[in-house]
Amino acid sequence: MASATDPGRPASGAAAEGSAAARSMGALDMPTAEHFLGAKSVGTVFVYDTKDPTTGQAHAYSCSASVVDSPGHNLILTAGHCSGGKAVFVPWYRSEATLDKQTYGFYKIDNKDWYFDRQYEHNTMKATSDLDYAFAKVSLSPSGKKVQDVVGANTLARTPRFGTLGQEHRLKEPNDTWKDATLLTAGQFSGNQKWDLMVRWSTGELDNYVGTTTGGLGGQQQIHGPNKTWTHSVIMTTGQYTGDGLTNDLVIRWTDGETTMYQNTRTNNLGSERTLVPAA
Repeated sequence: MASATDPGRPASGAAAEGSAAARSMGALDMPTAEHFLGAKSVGTVFVYDTKDPTTGQAHAYSCSASVVDSPGHNLILTAGHCSGGKAVFVPWYRSEATLDKQTYGFYKIDNKDWYFDRQYEHNTMKATSDLDYAFAKVSLSPSGKKVQDVVGANTLARTPRFGTLGQEHRLKEPNDTWKDATLLTAGQFSGNQKWDLMVRWSTGELDNYVGTTTGGLGGQQQIHGPNKTWTHSVIMTTGQYTGDGLTNDLVIRWTDGETTMYQNTRTNNLGSERTLVPAA
């Protein structure tokens, strides 16, 4: 256990560099802290039969892990880069004690009892790096007890959904004209269930780019030219509100708070206007 390393830690040179930077901070810059012995439901996983891919030598590594509430009272959560191989989980691990003298015992993990997302690739910077988590089912302690019954468990709660940006496509090279494109929205204004891009310019001009795709902007269709009234439009969005199967109802919120809908807007003309919210 004493020789176990962290598989997710950077090379020793990088770690030492960070440590030196931390040591260079003055005492006055450091926050005050109170020593905390830790929670008994949190501990260390030691994986002890893996091989170094560069040398082929067997070695051990360690990662932190937590007991999570489960019907079987035998589940832990740790990092994905720690998964695989035979392992042992030691809750509230104390480095001064041997394995058989740990306060809350130890719980073995068989190689077949690791569960992780198959898309995850160990220690890469690919998009799947956000899948760096794994569950493991632990065995009974040598005294025949389940880990959750001994140390309790943490509740696994849902968090708001998150994701990553998709592939970027350049529709227009940098140019001064498009700096004046102040509002954008997408809709099916051409009536063929394909997407078009509507642009409101700083002059109040309103244009449609019909058939815009990842390959570039569609053909330009002017709805109206520079218009002083339309310089007061501050929010523009599109939706499918009239039930005709097309996302072509344009909603505008104006500077005075008035909000209007232009129903069934087409590529070169606004639809019929309807007031949703009167001016303040």
